[in-house]
Amino acid sequence: MPFKELRASGGASGQVGRDLAPHVSKAVKGMKDAAEGLRDWSFGTALEYAASEWDTALEGMRTRIGRSGELLTDTANGQQWTDSRIYDSFLKGYER
Repeated sequence: MPFKELRASGGASGQVGRDLAPHVSKAVKGMKDAAEGLRDWSFGTALEYAASEWDTALEGMRTRIGRSGELLTDTANGQQWTDSRIYDSFLKGYER
């Protein structure tokens, strides 16, 4: 895969991870607020637990998407570096 496409994919993944942050926070805050408002009800504690679990899951997903973007960019950089070294090695073989 061309390193330019890897970089573009990495940038897009990183942007998705950043864009998700406020949405994840808002969704979890809404659940936590609802749980707080219902804490005297029997299912208030269950809703609070569910909010905590969703917070962990969604934040983990968001973090992994962002990290995938970083890794795609690192892969592109490594591929470009390797291609450059191979090219230089072949050129040196023909210089006499």
